[in-house]
Amino acid sequence: LERRILRTARRIFVRDPATAAFLQRHGVTAEAPGNVIVDLLATDARVDWHGAAERIALLPGSRARAYADAVRLAAVARLVARRVPRTAAVMSIAPGLEPARFAPALSGEPPIAAWRDDLGALFADATLALGQAGTANEAAAACGVPVVAFEFDGARKSAWYRMRQTRLLGDALAVVPGDPERAADAIAALLGDAPRRAHMARVGRER
Repeated sequence: LERRILRTARRIFVRDPATAAFLQRHGVTAEAPGNVIVDLLATDARVDWHGAAERIALLPGSRARAYADAVRLAAVARLVARRVPRTAAVMSIAPGLEPARFAPALSGEPPIAAWRDDLGALFADATLALGQAGTANEAAAACGVPVVAFEFDGARKSAWYRMRQTRLLGDALAVVPGDPERAADAIAALLGDAPRRAHMARVGRER
């Protein structure tokens, strides 16, 4: 049905060459000139990571559960910092959310900085992204930043969304255990595996 509708359009633009090729094989003349979301990430701004060797972008998302997910992400990031020297984390706070409600996640040792500006600046020098987000996770992958998410928490909607995101991002997304200690172990191992992170970056840009 979708392809039938698409055939009525004068021109059809999709986000990537793989989707264009699939549609072309089914008689839909699709073009893939570029990805609008990726274009919007372009910026000359940069986050100050204060000389950290390993730089983790925290992406709690933009929905109501972001406040709780921020606490969870921050706890894991701090456990990673204990395992991997010179690791810093910066948390993205999406527009429309209340910055003050992120205080429980940001306060602690080591402290976690808040970022409220362009995501492109956050991703420019990030080593990896740890996120429970939707579009932000996908934007990080598109910038070549390996993305890590927690295993499903049992909520059907969350599980369905993560399943679809996994299909989209493929090897660019690593799903780690929900337990904080086990998650930190998995992330520390990923930080020590440069070839795997390079592969994740290549897949993310392609996807």
